Amino acid sequence: MTHSLQYLPLDVIVPNPDQPRRHFDGAALEELAESIRAVGVLEPIIVNEVLVTQHGRLSGQDWEVTRYQIIAGERRYRAAKLAGLEKIPAIVREGIGADEAFVLSLVENCIREDMNPLEEAEGFGRLVEAGLDVETISTRTGKKAASIRSRLALLRLAPPIRDLVRTGQMDAYDGGCLSRLSSEGQFRVVRAMRDGAITRPADVARLAGAIYTQEAQPEMFSIEEAPAVEPKAQQAKRETREELGRVLVALDRAAVALADLPTESAEEIALLAEEAQRRCVRLVREANARRIAGVARQLTGGLIS
Repeated sequence: MTHSLQYLPLDVIVPNPDQPRRHFDGAALEELAESIRAVGVLEPIIVNEVLVTQHGRLSGQDWEVTRYQIIAGERRYRAAKLAGLEKIPAIVREGIGADEAFVLSLVENCIREDMNPLEEAEGFGRLVEAGLDVETISTRTGKKAASIRSRLALLRLAPPIRDLVRTGQMDAYDGGCLSRLSSEGQFRVVRAMRDGAITRPADVARLAGAIYTQEAQPEMFSIEEAPAVEPKAQQAKRETREELGRVLVALDRAAVALADLPTESAEEIALLAEEAQRRCVRLVREANARRIAGVARQLTGGLIS
């Protein structure tokens, strides 16, 4: 396989139909075009010589013409067209077959840093479809096998949720957490995010893990039951503990301060303390009632409220 640097007319270059990147941001392309107008194309694109069939409208006949298919650099190619260039520097890779060019194109694009996680996932997916295993992809791209597997997991997301990752509305890590779930499970998490039940970064992973447990062991749960304590309820429990902790600290401080209070203030403090005691007793009763009800549900087959 040989390489040669040439300045090719843009009209003899054709995009790669298997380009992993599907979305090209218009504003970013225009910004790159401005840079190209100012200083030119600094990094050559990489192309492969191919034969393309053309059809004559008037003659009705087909014929083959030589074209150069992009292996890497379609973004620069598009920006160069926007900038009004007639030619672009290109490294022509010669002596490679169509299959090798296909794999090379995917590898070249997958190692670029400006691809979003979904584009990476789709690129890795095409490499797997082309017959490469994860270890080989790791060697060819220089990326860790674990990272490749985490990207491939995103391909298990329902199409609308893939788009959330593609557009940056959902973090790739959260998308990976959802990828273990059924489509319905994935949408349950998204609905929780939409409804404001997800309030902390760890809530997505926690809720996804709970739904995964439900889906893995469906016999333990009724259809109507939530898979686990929802993130909103978890936050309420944490906040309740913190409030009660502050109450205990306040009681300790009050006991210390009581020794320095004048005798005439004792009656007022006693009344406040008795009211606090009544409220504590009521809280204890309500908490115990909920605990006992939960135990009863467990004994009758409902493991989760």
